[in-house]
Amino acid sequence: MWHMDVGWGAWLVMTVGMVAFWGLVIGVVVYLMRGGRPEQQVARASAEEILAERLARGEIDAADYHERMEALGAGGDRPPAVAPRRDDGQTPREGP
Repeated sequence: MWHMDVGWGAWLVMTVGMVAFWGLVIGVVVYLMRGGRPEQQVARASAEEILAERLARGEIDAADYHERMEALGAGGDRPPAVAPRRDDGQTPREGP
């Protein structure tokens, strides 16, 4: 009844072709969902550059800048502990 016996080779080719087809379809959908362009890497400024920019804008003073640069240069596993500033620009004091 079935006169189209093509053997295992044809089944293997059809299986590989089907996997390739669906892989291509999924790849195109992902590409389009990301906006149709490859991801662009955003250049990030180093901590030293950010501090220099903040000093230039007047957000921190020179003493603050040097203190934080020292903390960055000192290394260590945890970030530098910097006391938060009050609205009047002074560092809050601990204890009485």
